[in-house]
Order: sequence, then structure tokens, then C-alpha cells
Amino acid sequence: VVTYFNGSTKEIIWSQTEKIHWPSGGPPLDNPPCVFSTDDPSCNDGQLPVLGIVAVGSGLALIIFGISSFLIYSQSESILIRGVAEERWRSSYPRELTVQQVLQGFQTS
Repeated sequence: VVTYFNGSTKEIIWSQTEKIHWPSGGPPLDNPPCVFSTDDPSCNDGQLPVLGIVAVGSGLALIIFGISSFLIYSQSESILIRGVAEERWRSSYPRELTVQQVLQGFQTS
């Protein structure tokens, strides 16, 4: 125990045998630099601010969304083209052909 607080007299009584071992050799400053006020340019540690991180994350999300949308669209378009290509056997006549008309066409040729 380094100190005692006497509540009746409202005094701090320091121990004569124990000392506080401060990491910097003394107590910390009341107003440490770069903590409460970041106006000093030497406080800039080179890290991205929160807005920069949000902007980079949003940009990456938009790029991924765009690429995936393009891939899905191109894949669905190729499926559509394959579906149309598989239907080439269908007649392009404006009217429907009956079996008798088809057989008559074979008999005349």
C-alpha cells in the first residue's frame, strides 16, 4: 500500500516505506500530448481515419457487387442464348404444319 486516505481529515497519507514505480520515472502529465487535443501535426501517426476505412470498405463492396452482377448477367445471357439455339429445329412458318402437309411435301419431292 502506497497511500492511505483519512476520510475524517480528508488527507492523503503517503507511506514512508513504499514508493510508486512510474514507468517514465515520474507521474504522468495532467494533459498528455496527443490525447485530448490532436491539433499538433506531430500527433499524426500515419493511420487511416475512420472515414477513410469506411470509404475503402464501401468501395471494395461496390466493386465486388459490380463484378458479381456482371458475372450473373453474362451467365444468364449465355443460358438464354443456348436455349434459343436449341430451338432452331422449330418451324419459322407463320402457320402450323400438320402431319398430312409434311407427308405431302415428302411425296412431291
